[in-house]
Amino acid sequence: EKHMLLFIRSGFAYGPAVMNRLADPELHPLFAAVRHLDHETHLYTGFVRFSIFEEKMYASITPKNHVLPLLRPHFCQRFPEESFLIYDKTHQEVLIYEKGRHLLAALADWHMPEIDEEERAYRKMWQHCYDKMAIESRINPKLRRNHMPHRYWPDMTEFQPE
Repeated sequence: EKHMLLFIRSGFAYGPAVMNRLADPELHPLFAAVRHLDHETHLYTGFVRFSIFEEKMYASITPKNHVLPLLRPHFCQRFPEESFLIYDKTHQEVLIYEKGRHLLAALADWHMPEIDEEERAYRKMWQHCYDKMAIESRINPKLRRNHMPHRYWPDMTEFQPE
């Protein structure tokens, strides 16, 4: 809160030019936090893996930041005709979207429904596809961790045990 207050005070002092003061030692921590939040949100637009249960899509994520409000526009625009639920395990919140309406709400201790045989088959196909697309002589674990950080793997289908 201290950094937000300093930013607001600087905003009154400098006007819109406050956004150009990235190196200001009082403002830099807030700019860095926003950059970290934006980066994590961007990564989750590609790393959320949905499963289908009873014709609805479900996903769970474990973000460090409060990203659900920032993910909402992306997924609501990407899947306007679908019904989906994204559960944030870290902050125990849920984003629910159905028929053009969305809801962000607190939801403690929610668990994904038990997967059926059809979903199990889709997961197995996805894992098989992921494994077979790699060229074995070109596998580079360090580069893969740079593009797909290890902390996202527990929520991704391709890294789940069969």
